Amino acid sequence: MTVAKERVNSYEWEDAARNFLSDLRFAARQLLKHPVFTATAALTLALGIGINAAIFTAVQSILLTPLPYQNADRLAALDTHWSNNGRTSPRVTGPDVVDIRDQARSFEAVSFYSGGSLGVQLHDHSVYTVLALVDENFARVFRLQPVAGHLFTDADAHHAALVSEQFARDNFGSSKAALGQILHVENEPVEITGVLPSGFDFPGKTQVWEASPLRPESESRTAFNYRAVGRLRPAVNFQVAQAELDGISRRLEAAYPDANRNKQIVGVPLQKALTGDARPTILLLWTMVGFILLIACVNVTHLQLVRDGAPA
Repeated sequence: MTVAKERVNSYEWEDAARNFLSDLRFAARQLLKHPVFTATAALTLALGIGINAAIFTAVQSILLTPLPYQNADRLAALDTHWSNNGRTSPRVTGPDVVDIRDQARSFEAVSFYSGGSLGVQLHDHSVYTVLALVDENFARVFRLQPVAGHLFTDADAHHAALVSEQFARDNFGSSKAALGQILHVENEPVEITGVLPSGFDFPGKTQVWEASPLRPESESRTAFNYRAVGRLRPAVNFQVAQAELDGISRRLEAAYPDANRNKQIVGVPLQKALTGDARPTILLLWTMVGFILLIACVNVTHLQLVRDGAPA
């Protein structure tokens, strides 16, 4: 016992490193002696690890990485929910958004938008890009600061536009060169008044943001022509904001019993709104590839047992 204690007490990190290197050399010799086993085990583990790494990259970029906006955790998408059938739509009506914007004190700013891909005519060529119609509150919601020029106001509706840095470089050479240029959107001339940073492209890879009036063109409470986004005030959480939205929804239902019957405006964290449809699929896929890695490890263990002649 005394000798054993002395050997344990004299064991230092150099001995641990020496033993580790000895085990490593032994493992390398064994792998070189059995190339078929080595190749099979390496390929099996490489497939399992590679698939997991690829799926985790997607999970990180879609579900885990915060949105690249200032205080993105305070951004909310406004949806329409019908309590009688449980259906929810990511769209809202113009008048409903105006009422939320005017009455909800939980929100610092509320903006509605619409748009999609369409052709934009420049002075010497045309481009097919993603364009969004946004009101002046859009910049307040996302706290945008142009890298060149200035933001538009409500007075600029249908006469001014913001473009991305990439759009400015691709079509005019630089951000400053883009200022004052005229775009024709569905035969309507629009002047570029500002250029937004290249990292911003909401919604949906937008490159051009045309000024839209604060008062929506559609006054129908049954025409869901818009999407809406808002920024919560610093001291307000989503539960408090939703309680206020519920109260406003009840008042609107009482005021417009036909159009707003069973209709409720709900606020959803913007990141959840953007990834809501993809989240269950991605998490399920991640779980499945996790099992694939587990199976790969079990298979390698089984091969090792077979090679050593042990019962499998």
